[in-house]
Amino acid sequence: ALLLYRKHFYANLTFQSALRCSTFVRFSACVHCKAAILDLDSQSIMSATGLIDHVVRPHVAQTEQKYLDADNVAATGAQTYIPGQWPAGVNRVVSNVLALFEASTMSEHCAPMPILAKNVVWDAPPFLLSRKGSVRVSAYLFKFIAKQRFVPSLVQVRRVGMNSHLVEVSGTLLVYPRRTILLPATLLLPEAIPVRSTISIGVNGSLDTGMVELVAVKWHNLPSLPNFMRAGNGLAFGTVPHLLEPLWSYLPEFIGDDFYRRKREATFQVRHPNSAMPAFDAAKDVVKDTTSG
Repeated sequence: ALLLYRKHFYANLTFQSALRCSTFVRFSACVHCKAAILDLDSQSIMSATGLIDHVVRPHVAQTEQKYLDADNVAATGAQTYIPGQWPAGVNRVVSNVLALFEASTMSEHCAPMPILAKNVVWDAPPFLLSRKGSVRVSAYLFKFIAKQRFVPSLVQVRRVGMNSHLVEVSGTLLVYPRRTILLPATLLLPEAIPVRSTISIGVNGSLDTGMVELVAVKWHNLPSLPNFMRAGNGLAFGTVPHLLEPLWSYLPEFIGDDFYRRKREATFQVRHPNSAMPAFDAAKDVVKDTTSG
């Protein structure tokens, strides 16, 4: 009887061990299967995002891929410079781009425009947009919300492709949110908000004569906005106001910016040197400029 009991006991123990082993194998297979499915879903989502980017905003996606894709950047080491000791070509690119962050009046915003390509991509939070006219307007209108100043600490230059360059400027972006037109609400905000940032500037051609095709800003100590929100801000602050610029261009005169008034007067003298009805002709010019884009 004792031998039969021991035989039954060991048989039962072997069966339970086999059952546990089978359960563990099934659990492990299930875990690996789920992990594979999640990985596949992640790859699908990434592919879909890339596809959406290339369909909805093909020029922006292609420009960013050209300069920010690691496969396109030369494998050779980057040339590193510190402020005040960089060559003339680097100074030309960096100083003009930083001038857009620090400009206040529309005249100051227009000064760096010749270095920007017609379809320049501006991916600087909180905006994502293209075309330099829209970039100029969005940078100008944002100054009514907050002023900015970028303090560079290091510049790296890399070659991209055959005759393009990527200039990366590391430093601190100082944002001053206290604006006179927004007082007293902005008194609750700090006087200056330091944001550690890197500005990536894509230059098509040599640094001495090339055109800037990309300005992309990456924040390091603050989260960035999603693409669709930055694109929406770019549409609201850049694309649409640029189309309607002749209509609202009268408003800056009330805050002391006479750029548009001087521009209108100069244009009016060219178009209507002997106008008998100045008010009527001026109204026609507004309609013409608005509808012509």
